Amino acid sequence: MYLADCHVHTSVSADAEVPMTELARLAVNAGLDEVCFTDHVEPEAVFGTRFDWNLLTAEFEKAQQTMGDQICLRMGIELGDAPWDYAAAEALLAEAPPLDFVIGS
Repeated sequence: MYLADCHVHTSVSADAEVPMTELARLAVNAGLDEVCFTDHVEPEAVFGTRFDWNLLTAEFEKAQQTMGDQICLRMGIELGDAPWDYAAAEALLAEAPPLDFVIGS
């Protein structure tokens, strides 16, 4: 059996406090084979703040380097409030690094 969790929030999200590396360790200890980090990202036009893609990618790269081949790590986001301003959501995604997974919420 292959166990994966594709909806994991980390300290990059406003609603979580645990860094990616620690969550990856916990996932390995729980027997998971794969984790996709999907931190909240909201269009700037909706909330007036700009998402820090550099923070997301730095945390992800650190987790990958630390965990090696112990677990498959994927980088994603949970894109919120896109219906309020589709153009802003599209512009935000155009700035994104390559993502493995996008959840719409």
